[in-house]
Amino acid sequence: MGRILGLFSTTLTLIFPLFVMFPLPFQCSKSCGSGHRRRAVLCMDQTGEEVHEMFCVDQRRPDDSESCNTHVCEFIWITGDWTECSASCGQGYHRRLVSCSEVHAGNDNYEYGHQSLSNCPGTPPESYMPCSQSPCPPTHEWRVGVWGPCSVSCGGGVMERTVQCVSTEGQGSDSCPSETKPEASKVCSSPACHLPTSCSDVQSLSGVQPDGEQFLNVQGKALKVRPWYHLSY
Repeated sequence: MGRILGLFSTTLTLIFPLFVMFPLPFQCSKSCGSGHRRRAVLCMDQTGEEVHEMFCVDQRRPDDSESCNTHVCEFIWITGDWTECSASCGQGYHRRLVSCSEVHAGNDNYEYGHQSLSNCPGTPPESYMPCSQSPCPPTHEWRVGVWGPCSVSCGGGVMERTVQCVSTEGQGSDSCPSETKPEASKVCSSPACHLPTSCSDVQSLSGVQPDGEQFLNVQGKALKVRPWYHLSY
């Protein structure tokens, strides 16, 4: 403090007590566009000691803050590098970071601070860009039809359905893996057969009327027949 007062005494005659200003280690409120920074304002006597401000009442008290970073703000668009194409085949897109930054010089280089997009001029640069890769190889899948009826009307039989390997374009193909092929047939079961197997069996049944319709079990299937009996008198 004595050194500061000594500098004053070499240039002008000071009247004590007087207000003395000291900068404080506070950052400027703005990085550009005229901000403010706080400073200490003390009333000092001729020995360099702080005294009550009532002793400096005859002097105009300086403000507790001072202007700083008065240069005009400059905002620019900052873009990152494009990413690789999002698709390994077919159509995809590139992406990059787009941000608005405030530029200010300091220590012989430029520093950037992120700002609201509305601060930057004009339309923001594109952040997405389409890309095309080589065509994707066609994929294939197994397609199945509906199950058909059981092969027999009574007893055990088999149901079948169509199973076909097709591409995404709907074309038949042989590229589907055989280990994932769905089953094309399965066992089915209908009620047990209790039908006669011949006309002689029909004749032996009680309550059978001549020329009436009957069902025969022919190779596991129920076949409707109309027996005809020759009656002799």
